Amino acid sequence: SGATTLTIPPNSNVAYPVGTRIDLIQIGVGQVTVAGGTGVTVNATPTLKLRAQHSGASCIKIATDTWVLLGDLASS
Repeated sequence: SGATTLTIPPNSNVAYPVGTRIDLIQIGVGQVTVAGGTGVTVNATPTLKLRAQHSGASCIKIATDTWVLLGDLASS
């Protein structure tokens, strides 16, 4: 029920191949936030937070330490 932050680790710690997709679902009422670890960029519009309970999103690796988050994201 509490808020959760999912941190995407740097490529030096976990070498996911480019094109890797991580699917997320906010099961409870606590908001899920995605963050990049040291040196990791996560791009999204409008925020890096899922909008509400049962919202879904995908985080896709597009370069060595660059990811894109898309889905049902919060406006602020």
